[in-house]
Amino acid sequence: MNVPVVLTTRNWSGKLGPIVVPLGRVYAHAVEFDQAIALIADRIGSGAGGYVVTPNVDHVCLAERDEGLRGAYRDAWLALPDGMPLLWIAAAAGTPLPEKVSGSDLMLPLMRRAARDGLRVALLGSTPEISARAATRAQEMVPGLQICARECPAYQPGRTSPELQASIARLRASAPHVIFVALSVPRQELFMQEYAGELGPAVLLGIGGSLDFLAGITSRAPAWMQRNGLEWFYRLMMDPRRLAGRYLVRDWLIAPIAVRTIVRTRTMAWRRRRDQGPR
Repeated sequence: MNVPVVLTTRNWSGKLGPIVVPLGRVYAHAVEFDQAIALIADRIGSGAGGYVVTPNVDHVCLAERDEGLRGAYRDAWLALPDGMPLLWIAAAAGTPLPEKVSGSDLMLPLMRRAARDGLRVALLGSTPEISARAATRAQEMVPGLQICARECPAYQPGRTSPELQASIARLRASAPHVIFVALSVPRQELFMQEYAGELGPAVLLGIGGSLDFLAGITSRAPAWMQRNGLEWFYRLMMDPRRLAGRYLVRDWLIAPIAVRTIVRTRTMAWRRRRDQGPR
């Protein structure tokens, strides 16, 4: 069944696509979960390639001062909101996002779709041990899943190495239809921007730490915490040494970003209504 998607114009490209919702200096597309699955499946079928980013509060804060990350967002084919706070900001700005659509939530449904349609998937990132464990668990959970490659190269934006080039060559030779990219921000987004063309026609999806979840190394927050925007607190309690700087220092920048986004978006909407005049 085809899932209907509302179309509008992407301001910087002029091409039709899902409605674009501004979030600070990046954006997300206003699509529901099933629509995201359908869009990615259609993209795979078209052979057009490209990559999917999953903005969260940390991405929005980092993008304020990271031009490279903003550029990776501009080149992304699809951006899916990963976090309830982004939905709250969008709603307050009068440009609502229908629901949270995270890479972690998409991974298994896309794997089931791949198994059903005979598509090959590849895993990139994390450690060899975690990647192997995640692949084993995925194939136990999704019968018939074809994992054609697992690569864990060291990657630094703008740099190359024999190890990285060998990984890219093996990925290309395995001809995946979907590549799940599990790197940290902004390396994940910059990798996809840099190599999406070379790895086409595969579609690349940024999934962050999702291989840790799949492998059972790290647990996800309970559903009620996710629904109430408290996933960050759960993760902070699980790994305070690594995440305290992110959640307690860097990501508080989301407050002024939210205010700016709301005021700017509502002001632009008011000006459009004013210029259109009474109907």
